[in-house]
Amino acid sequence: MISRFLKHYLIAFVAIMIVSVGILVAYTPRIGLEFTGGALTEVRYEVAPSLEALYALLDTLPLAKPLESYALRETTFNDGKAGIMLRTRELVEAERIAIHGALVASDASSTVTRYTAVGSVVGQELIDKAWWAIAAIILSIVLYVAFAFRGTPGNFKSSLFGIVTVAVLVHDLVVPSAALAILGQTAGAEIDTLFVIALLAILGYSVNDTVVIFDRVREELQRDAQKKVARTLAEIVDTATKLTLGRSLNTSMTVVFVLAALYVFGAPVTATFSLIMLIGVLAGTYSSIFIATPLLIALAPKFMRPQEDDAAPTPSV
Repeated sequence: MISRFLKHYLIAFVAIMIVSVGILVAYTPRIGLEFTGGALTEVRYEVAPSLEALYALLDTLPLAKPLESYALRETTFNDGKAGIMLRTRELVEAERIAIHGALVASDASSTVTRYTAVGSVVGQELIDKAWWAIAAIILSIVLYVAFAFRGTPGNFKSSLFGIVTVAVLVHDLVVPSAALAILGQTAGAEIDTLFVIALLAILGYSVNDTVVIFDRVREELQRDAQKKVARTLAEIVDTATKLTLGRSLNTSMTVVFVLAALYVFGAPVTATFSLIMLIGVLAGTYSSIFIATPLLIALAPKFMRPQEDDAAPTPSV
């Protein structure tokens, strides 16, 4: 199953990584207000003015300090009404009042529905915490996998399973990030705290599937060692994958249905989160089956311990 198309799966893995990294380079994901600091204003209109008119208006406001770089984006409320979102640097109270007055001046029925301000110090602190959280999760998972699979029959170093897990987790981080980069260009999606939460959840979900397959591989190795049977590692991995495939797919489809329903029927504020989770779950399921196992077979020869004379037969790799 896996060994028959081993090279194809490895080539697909490399291709997916190259395309995803290319997307991230070409379309750098937009950083949310929580991480950059600044102010976000959302205005609801009966008839929204054009962005060009608003840009021209904001450029001429007599503020104490020029706005310099700022961004306007059209949005739509749940009831279909038009809206505008303005993202600026941090504003003092007088600047906030002047800008809000300018935004609602063209439409008497317009209202400011949201104003959020985050200090630059707080934003940097959140960035640092997000990086530390992701790094801590990955390190913890790798150490756990290496520890859990120590002493695996077949003279394999436990670091083999840890290295493969790292590759799978990197894939499962890069693919949703590339998806967010595309959403940033098409729908204005940004890296925010919900995106970081989604990545952490995806990592935990993906590694669970991977560990299940690895554990089945270990059980097959133990069974062969007890029976003094010598199968190739490729045969063992194929057997383990077949035995766990149904379980992995059934679990994944259950989660996919829930996330799809949340995306279609949920609130707009969770739409990006649920879509990224959906993409991440699909990527994690694929990587657990079609990336982890081919890498395990391909890298095994480089992680062999010397065999003792009285040891059980070692599967050929």
